[in-house]
Amino acid sequence: MKCIHCSKPAKLKFTDKHLCAKCLCKIIEKRIRKYLRLSKVITKGDKIYIDSDVCKYFIDKIISFPIERVKSKNKADKVVVPWTLDHECIMFLDKFGEKNFKLDMLKNKKKIVKLFLTIDEASLIEFCKINKIKYEPMKKSKMKKELDKLVEKYPEMKYSLGKSIGILKKL
Repeated sequence: MKCIHCSKPAKLKFTDKHLCAKCLCKIIEKRIRKYLRLSKVITKGDKIYIDSDVCKYFIDKIISFPIERVKSKNKADKVVVPWTLDHECIMFLDKFGEKNFKLDMLKNKKKIVKLFLTIDEASLIEFCKINKIKYEPMKKSKMKKELDKLVEKYPEMKYSLGKSIGILKKL
C-alpha cells in the first residue's frame, strides 16, 4: 500500500486511509490544532494543569499564546486530560443506556479540557509509538470491545458518533 498523501509505503491506517508515519503524525497534529482553535477550550492567560506526557507534548507544540502551568489541579483554571474519541463514545453509550438519561449529563465541565476528542485511541497510540511518548491506553471494557467490532465493519463510525455527541451537547 502507498500513503494517500505522499505515495511513500504506508504501514498505518487512520480510519480507512492508508498512511505513512509522517503523514499520520501531520494529520493528528492538524486535527488537534483545529479542535483547540475552534473550540477555544484553552485561552490566553489560562492556568492549566497538564495530566500526561502526551498532553504536554501537544500543548508545547500547538499553543503559541501565553498560558501559566501550575503543579496542582486545585490551582488550575483548566485540567488537560488525554481523553480520546473512544472515551467520549463509551461514556455516551454508557450514559445513553441509563433509564434516567438526560442531555445535560453530556455537558462538559468547563474545567476539564479533553485534548484528543477528535482522535481515536488507536491513532493516538500509533502517534505515541512513532514519537516515543508515554501514553497509558484505556482498559478494555465490554463496551470498548463492542465499539471496536463496529469500527472494523464501519471505520468512520466513531467519528460520526463523536460528531453526533458534539451536536447533542450543544442542545
